[in-house]
Amino acid sequence: MDWGTEIFGLIAGVLVMLSYIFTGKKLRVINLVGSIFFVIYGIKLGGVSVVVLNGACIIIHLYYLLKEVTKR
Repeated sequence: MDWGTEIFGLIAGVLVMLSYIFTGKKLRVINLVGSIFFVIYGIKLGGVSVVVLNGACIIIHLYYLLKEVTKR
């Protein structure tokens, strides 16, 4: 595995971990970005489970973020 892929995975993990410091919209946005990084990381590794599970997280975060924006 190359260092670029490892660094990508570490950034994804740090973003997801940091998102739990926040609540509400900030948590969702930071976790969304982390999930996007994990999907890219999973594609680079060929990890189907990483791609599918984080892809589902992206859909869930987008749903709730859009729901919050449209309720105003």
